[in-house]
Amino acid sequence: MGSIRVGRHKAFRLILAYASVFFLGACTMSPLFVTTTTLTTASTNRPTETSTRVPSPTLTPTQTQTPAPQILTSQQLLENCEGLSRLGKEVTIDGYVFMPKYVVYGSGDWRGMSLSDFLTEDSQTLRVYVKLGEGPNTMDPIPEFFTEKDLVMRDYSGQVVHHGFLVSVTGLPRFNPDQADGKCTLWVDKIQSQMPPSVLVPLETNIKPLLERYTIGHGMQATVVERCAELGFQKQLVRIQVSIDCWNFPAECNLGICQIKIMDKTGSLFASFVQAEAPNCMVIDKTVWGPNSWKIFDSSGAEADKENLILEGVLYSDPQGCRISVYTVNGG
Repeated sequence: MGSIRVGRHKAFRLILAYASVFFLGACTMSPLFVTTTTLTTASTNRPTETSTRVPSPTLTPTQTQTPAPQILTSQQLLENCEGLSRLGKEVTIDGYVFMPKYVVYGSGDWRGMSLSDFLTEDSQTLRVYVKLGEGPNTMDPIPEFFTEKDLVMRDYSGQVVHHGFLVSVTGLPRFNPDQADGKCTLWVDKIQSQMPPSVLVPLETNIKPLLERYTIGHGMQATVVERCAELGFQKQLVRIQVSIDCWNFPAECNLGICQIKIMDKTGSLFASFVQAEAPNCMVIDKTVWGPNSWKIFDSSGAEADKENLILEGVLYSDPQGCRISVYTVNGG
């Protein structure tokens, strides 16, 4: 009986031991059975992004660039004038500008000058019209009696342009089929002088250096050049102090031009003036005999002292010799 009691007691103790182990194991393993939260479909969608759009900059309308003028020769313009005139195509032409000898074309605010490839005597010249005025790209009015000295233009920068100067002119061609002369003309918007500004500064000189000759080149290429012709080709203004040579050449006036001979202590040459009782001009009083009939007027319009003149102008090498075309007369 005692052994049975012991066995039952042990059995009871074993049961208690198993119960404790089971209880502790249940407490230790409980985290393995934590319920997992199921994600809804809303949580899988990306949130809608609220984007702020930067406004596009306001674009400035593209300006249509004015086409550059077409560069032509006078001959090319004359040959294509009708088409260029119809299209309103602006052109640029290089040439030497000259005052017409006897007739100045134009009316109102425009006057027609001659544009040549080389010389005023070129067989084919282009008539270019320039606006009268005082500012850039204009010319002075032409007096009733005129010569080359009265061609005074100003280019786009204000530089003065005289008769025979090399220029570039830009403008619109006009075709005039009903005109017997001047069917093609160019109406000038812009003038650009191609001459160095130094030609407008009068060169102080005596007559002798103007008559000197020298040779350029060698052998068959040698050429004798007179200083007068060289300065004349350059259109260089010169200034000389002279008196009238009353004995070697009688004064004469023809077709609006008077010509006499002038001299200083170093030599003599010819001078030509516009025939008019006006500043920088000359007349011959036919009621008076000899040199007393010659009247020269200075830049103020007063009669000048023929024994003491300061003349400014450009030179020419004529068949009869060196000549100054007088632009300005002042007293010595």
